[in-house]
Amino acid sequence: MRRLLIISFSNITQDARVLKQVREFSSDWEVSTCSYGPKPEGSTHHYAVPDDAIHWAYDRKSLVLRRYEHAYWTNAAIASAREFLDGGMWDVVLADDLDTVPLALSLNPVFGVHADLHEYAPREKEDVLRWRIFVSPFRRWMCGRYLSKCASVTTVGAALAKEYEREFGIEVGVVMNATPYAELPVNPVGRPIRVVHSGAGRKGRALEVMLEAAARTEADVTLDMYLTPNDPEYVQQLRHRFGHHPKISINDPVPYTELIDTLNRYDVGVFVLPPRTFSYRWALPNKLFDFIQARLGIIIGPSPEMASIVKDHHLGAVAGGFEARHLVEAFDCLTPEAVASWKHNSAQVASELSAAPQNALWREAVEKIVARGSQRDTDSAKSRPVEIIIACHAPERRVDRAVESVVLGNGDVATATVVCHNVAKNVIAERIPEGVRDRVKFIELQDDLPSPTGPFMHGIEQATAPWVGIMGSDDFYEAGAIAAMLELADEREAVMPRLGHDSGGAVRTPPVRFVPRADRDAVRDRLYYRSAPLGILRREFLAANDLGLDAGFKVGGDLRLSTLLWSLGSVAVQRRGPRYVIGSDAADRVTMSLPPVAEEMRHIASVWGQACQSRLTIQQREALGTKYLRIHVFGAAYYRAVRNAWLPGDREALAEAVSRVLEAAPLAAAPLSRADHALLDAILDLSVPDAALSAFALARRRFGRPSTMIPGSLKHLLHREAPLRFMAASLLVR
Repeated sequence: MRRLLIISFSNITQDARVLKQVREFSSDWEVSTCSYGPKPEGSTHHYAVPDDAIHWAYDRKSLVLRRYEHAYWTNAAIASAREFLDGGMWDVVLADDLDTVPLALSLNPVFGVHADLHEYAPREKEDVLRWRIFVSPFRRWMCGRYLSKCASVTTVGAALAKEYEREFGIEVGVVMNATPYAELPVNPVGRPIRVVHSGAGRKGRALEVMLEAAARTEADVTLDMYLTPNDPEYVQQLRHRFGHHPKISINDPVPYTELIDTLNRYDVGVFVLPPRTFSYRWALPNKLFDFIQARLGIIIGPSPEMASIVKDHHLGAVAGGFEARHLVEAFDCLTPEAVASWKHNSAQVASELSAAPQNALWREAVEKIVARGSQRDTDSAKSRPVEIIIACHAPERRVDRAVESVVLGNGDVATATVVCHNVAKNVIAERIPEGVRDRVKFIELQDDLPSPTGPFMHGIEQATAPWVGIMGSDDFYEAGAIAAMLELADEREAVMPRLGHDSGGAVRTPPVRFVPRADRDAVRDRLYYRSAPLGILRREFLAANDLGLDAGFKVGGDLRLSTLLWSLGSVAVQRRGPRYVIGSDAADRVTMSLPPVAEEMRHIASVWGQACQSRLTIQQREALGTKYLRIHVFGAAYYRAVRNAWLPGDREALAEAVSRVLEAAPLAAAPLSRADHALLDAILDLSVPDAALSAFALARRRFGRPSTMIPGSLKHLLHREAPLRFMAASLLVR
């Protein structure tokens, strides 16, 4: 199972944002946590930072002298965490807030670090002069030095993301502090209207503004506050000043697991945050989303990010300013009818604005980090011109042989990337010998699709080398085979390898002209008969021409790519030297099973659709059509004839495939043999019994007989696709 470490200098059990990260990944990752406080639910391993190791207390002398490196690493919390966190133990580290980022990077996770920034760190406490003079430059230094080294970064709101991008030139995503969806009722509006606030009992939050407004309003309302004792003295001052007012109750906090149910007993959630700092001005706190899940109306100050959500969804009122008098005006305008409408609107958007869609953005970011691979693997790939993508969906496959053939037999020019398809990375990695394993990049793809195209394309998208190749986990390269292809690769877009079976026999495709040339023509050299895009492909050419494998196809997902690659690119064919060898070890090879004809012919829509065919010449369409009939259509008929495996709908699907090909390439059948024409006529005539059709399919395989050697019309006898020339060219392939 993949390993994720989450570092947060908070008590995660009381930190709603970080707790959501733990819950998001714990289902399919081995999640470790490092924080203050006890182990949160969902964490497998927990590393507790001592409570007396204060993360924000940096050495003052070092900050004054701008010895920032020393200030950071001598911090008590950082030093403590370094003692028990070992580098290299995790695939990804998720660093919460800026203070954890350098520590996370120092652990050298296999794939990289994702930083989640809860504030705009350089201006977090800019209203404090001493902080602005001494701490802000330190924070800017950390941002400039370390954020660019993270594989990805997110923050809580769009304005903060834009400011990070503007000042530090890094791309920052947004994951809002949304609350998990709660299935709760919309309760009737109370008499009096019950207003509630929950959050940090911290002086900078100006909680007295909301309390004073509740005390001064003439509206029939009450205000309850649930405050965490971040600043106990300040909370006590509020109780002394407002606690005896009949409309006001200042309560102890409730556990986060009980908070939404508690809020649901109220009617309106209130939060006014004067914009004393940049982060306060652009605040988009979790309490706004708590109010929505609790099915409350909302009253806020004119904070732009919050106001946008409240106004867009008609969830409540935005006060005219941040002073008590502005909030009094909002309270005075409250009516039971308006509050009822707001509460119903909250219920309407509760699913849309819940945590799940937001949490998925963390998962997306982390999965991309895994897919891109570690920087070490990237550097290794860049140092070699070829990256071979090996797809493996079961540990029983001979992936060890495939990997060794690349990194040992061809390691001077190639690296190997194994895409672990619907199987844990460590399960496949254990199959690779220790001396080879550290030279291989392993990435996972969980898509639950029994298709080889998904993992191959996943690997190609993460590749960094100029040349890329795909390889089955049962196959292998003979020593020096990749270097032999590279010798032909100069100024070309693809090189087809010489193919063989592990039994020793040659694969006689494509049946090219027997002339000494490196560049090959798709039509004259019958390149379409090499359906699989094996070999090495120029990655830049694939991207520039939007060439890729079709995801989800059990068979044929590579046909559009190979068709366009052979048609548009400059292609070389290896005719001698070491080979790509097709293995026969696995009985469950994905591409060798026999699906219904409709499934087997799904590629017809992709290859013979307008998007693909518009990029081909008339001659290319005709040559491709001949190959399609000969290999795919007649092959489908033959294997079902051999196994007597015709299923309902197979005949109709086969006839539809033939019609699709002949519609785009009317002359495709002209050079085919008389036996081929007999089979073609039977396929198109659905009244022909299955047994008769099977007989035609078997008869066309009796090579050497006149019916299989002579085309339907003698004028095509010497056509390059007619049996005589086609078979002669095939026999010359070694």
